[in-house]
Amino acid sequence: MMAGLPDNEQDEELCRTMIPMAYSLGCGVIAEGVETEAQASWLLTSGCDELQGFLLGRPTPEGAHRDGVDLVMVCLVERMSVKGGESRVFEANGPSGQRFTMSQPWTTLLLDDARVIHETTPIQPLQDFGWRDTLVLTFRAGSFQGDGEVGI
Repeated sequence: MMAGLPDNEQDEELCRTMIPMAYSLGCGVIAEGVETEAQASWLLTSGCDELQGFLLGRPTPEGAHRDGVDLVMVCLVERMSVKGGESRVFEANGPSGQRFTMSQPWTTLLLDDARVIHETTPIQPLQDFGWRDTLVLTFRAGSFQGDGEVGI
């Protein structure tokens, strides 16, 4: 969707619809995938609170970590013209681990966050551009915000 901004009418209309909808639900708006000054200008003028993307900087891997939840699901959405991005999963209390590269869309990794430490190595484009998009969902029994609080 970002690639079509600010010249694609359908992408513009979709953003013009989604931004107010997010605010009506009490959410802020962060635009991801911003690569040009024209996109940034259009999105900020249209009400986005924050921007993320190559225009502002390359993604930084978090390093080996736990997320502090019960389960972590990492799903590869798309991988295009990049090297790197190796997933590494190691026992939290031992030396054993696995290293692999998720290359097919919808490849999914489900982690027991209490038992493992995980990380992903940096990516580098093979051409003028490239990306590795993942969807990361975290699950925790009970509440994320504290007793009785519900977060969006």
